[in-house]
Amino acid sequence: MDKANKWISEHKIIAFIFYNLICWTPFLLMSLTVEIHLITWIAFGIFILLISLLFIFSMDLYVLNKAVKQQNEQCDPNPFLETVERQLSRVKSKSYRQLLLINKAVALRDLGRFDEVFSILSGINIDQYNTTLPLTKIVYYNNLTDILILKGDFFQANIWHTKMMQLINDLKANEKQKKQLNEISILNHAELLIVNNNFSEAENLISELPESISNRQRVSKCLLYAKLLMKQNKPDEAKQHLQFVIDYGNKLYDVVQARNMLNILPGNP
Repeated sequence: MDKANKWISEHKIIAFIFYNLICWTPFLLMSLTVEIHLITWIAFGIFILLISLLFIFSMDLYVLNKAVKQQNEQCDPNPFLETVERQLSRVKSKSYRQLLLINKAVALRDLGRFDEVFSILSGINIDQYNTTLPLTKIVYYNNLTDILILKGDFFQANIWHTKMMQLINDLKANEKQKKQLNEISILNHAELLIVNNNFSEAENLISELPESISNRQRVSKCLLYAKLLMKQNKPDEAKQHLQFVIDYGNKLYDVVQARNMLNILPGNP
């Protein structure tokens, strides 16, 4: 099924023709035995056109979301990056390309290519298109905060994190949705607290992450816990979290960070 969806995503015109043939064939056969008025032909044609366009053009987003889910579970950014770059090479929608660029930045971040990430995110004007969803803006601000933290620009990171939180608070959504959106910001918020030596507050915030988080988030959580414990001069406890990152981080750059952190701890060569 996944291969079929990818094929449809990459061959929209052919898929559009086949979809219409499938939909029109029984209608045309029926017209041989039953008289169908012109208005019915027009209504059916418009209906099929709209449904087929919606189906074909929603397939890109379906394939992208599937790639995001696989990346979050397998902790391998390479297939995710390949999916994004394939879509970038052929998709024309400006607002959707904006979303693809944000996702490309996520994949490159997980590969440790931080300068490229910053270049991509800095080049995006997130308010340029009216069709950009608030959720896309929230994800953008969260990723911009993350890369600024990684580059050590905590002042700017705080600014964008605050802007993101304001956007979440202003969003017209129920409490459950807002809670889910707030969970997106927890790791960056906690890291900013650790930088300011607000250790207990950071630990409380990290503990708010639900058990249902993805493997990718679990790796990030352990790496952040290790940073917190090292700041608190608890190397033995930090080692356990770093080892988890190494064991389960697969191809994430977090594994490189964890090994580097482990090497500087007492008792390691």
